[in-house]
This record gives sequence, C-alpha cells and structure tokens, in this order.
Amino acid sequence: MIKSIKILENIKNSSEYGIDVKKVNINFKKIINRSRKIVEEISKGAECILKKNKIDIVYDTGVLKSNKTIELKKKKKKNNAKKKKKKK
Repeated sequence: MIKSIKILENIKNSSEYGIDVKKVNINFKKIINRSRKIVEEISKGAECILKKNKIDIVYDTGVLKSNKTIELKKKKKKNNAKKKKKKK
C-alpha cells in the first residue's frame, strides 16, 4: 500500500517533470490484493526459515506471564521438527 501511495504522489507531481496526467483511477481492490500477496509471500518465507531450523510454529493467542513465559489459550502447534525413528 505504501508503494501505491508513493506512485500516486509521483503522478500528482509529474507536471513538474513535463508529464501531464489528466485523470487518475485508483483501484483499491487491486491495491489490497497486491498487499495481501506480498504479506503471504513474506509469511511463507519466514515459515520456510523456521522449518529449516526445526522451530515449532504455534498459532494461538497468548498472554505474556513473565519475561520468559507465555501462556497459550488453545495450545495447538504445527510441529516442524522431524521425528526420529527408533532403531530396532
């Protein structure tokens, strides 16, 4: 969204550079879709890094109880660490 605002600002000031723009259409749906796509890509990248480092991802709501303790409500987690099979 910030990028879209910067582009709009450039369009508004374009006449200073000899470019006259008569009409500007703003398509908020496209702006929001682009923003969501970028957030999704960043989230997937972060999740990949966490998986690579065998860090569990916890999707929950929590309360900070101390500087070292978080109390979770649902306690559901997505386990990224590979489980070792027992040798017979």
